[in-house]
Amino acid sequence: MRTYIIAILLLISSMVFGGQLGVQVDSNRFYGEDGGTQVEINYSFPYNAVDFIRQEYGYESEIYVEITISRAEEVIKSDSFTNKVIISNAAKVFSDEEYLDKITLTLPGASFQLAVEFIDVHTENSFLWEYEFMPLDADGLVSDLELSNYVKVDTTDYLQKFHRGEYLYQVKPNHTFRSENGYFDYYHQMSNLFEDENGKYQLEQEIIVKSEETVVDSIWSELSGDYEDIVKIQGRLEISKYEDGYYELIIKYRDKIAYRKALIEDYFCIKSQKSAVVRLFPELEDDIKLASYFMNTNEKKVFKTLTTEGKSNYLNKFWLSQDPNQATKENEFIDLVRNRILYANQFFTHFKPGWTSDKGRIYIKYGKPYEIRKMTTNLGEHEFSDIIDRSEQNFNSGVVKNYEIWKYRMKKNANYILIDMLTSGDYKLIYSSDDNDGEITYSNWMEYLGSDFDERLLD
Repeated sequence: MRTYIIAILLLISSMVFGGQLGVQVDSNRFYGEDGGTQVEINYSFPYNAVDFIRQEYGYESEIYVEITISRAEEVIKSDSFTNKVIISNAAKVFSDEEYLDKITLTLPGASFQLAVEFIDVHTENSFLWEYEFMPLDADGLVSDLELSNYVKVDTTDYLQKFHRGEYLYQVKPNHTFRSENGYFDYYHQMSNLFEDENGKYQLEQEIIVKSEETVVDSIWSELSGDYEDIVKIQGRLEISKYEDGYYELIIKYRDKIAYRKALIEDYFCIKSQKSAVVRLFPELEDDIKLASYFMNTNEKKVFKTLTTEGKSNYLNKFWLSQDPNQATKENEFIDLVRNRILYANQFFTHFKPGWTSDKGRIYIKYGKPYEIRKMTTNLGEHEFSDIIDRSEQNFNSGVVKNYEIWKYRMKKNANYILIDMLTSGDYKLIYSSDDNDGEITYSNWMEYLGSDFDERLLD
């Protein structure tokens, strides 16, 4: 369980800092028909994690989903579909409100490898979820455990995939809940129970909540109901008394008739609502400018349509939504950005704060480059200078200027060229190889780099 939690933290961190598509995925196995196992893959993403394009009818994002089922490296089945998410309110584009969907598969009694890839069609950002599927034991007692924000009576057709009978389950794939909400709901199934002389099942249940190997809660109860081949168990756990952090959840059962025992192990995270006002600068306009660094071209277009109040509300939610570790009081993303601002102000300040410079903006967005190549125009100093055709002169011919090529090669693969245009130390960005980062490339950027520049420097 501890390894699993650490893996989750690393996954969340990579979503925030690595530019991956911010999808949260959770799978649960339930008892299917004819002895098979039904797998429900719940996934969600906040609206601010995907790219929306303004259309006549509102704002639209497209998420391509590809499902692959394989065994021993042989693809058994594959399928795909595209989710089109359409919203009418521009402010919602930047909100942390979540889009929720479910994929349901029924698999026979054998092991498989499942892979689901999510791709933002507009930006090509992606996230790959992989799962080693093992069928439920046909003679076992319990299924997996599903956790939800709430369960309520709902006889409408709204979110039909999340209905069980007349109940709507607001599933929470990331298992993170607000303590101020007071509770969360859990659901699972039981099979192979015995019935008493009145046609009832009789169970003893113990719910154990642990934090760092310490038992913080133990709740014992008895359950009874009409016997069925598959008994559906839905319950509620009060969480208002729990502090922020990760918890192990263990539910133990004992069949009082057959004296068989079983348990389910899972986890959940508690995070109280933080202050809605998060600011890194005294002036709102500076915070707005900083937040715009993390928007792509389409997002900037939508952001401009917001009122000042709408922009302020967006900022409040933006910084909170980027927190990679919701169990801590600190927001690691804000801490990271704040440290990058300090670095930019120290090393890139020339007549204006370094964080507002082009170098500062790129550094704040992506951190330290994998490589920086410091060059000078028209000195024939690089490795390709002896094979370049100098017959064509550019408007910078004979002018010596410093420029730098910033290369990112780890989680982000991109090149940026910045040149000291006025020989003042204030470098201007003239080229970006990433079409979706919101940066502007000069149409004649090569003309600024002198007669000895060669594009092979960008390899």
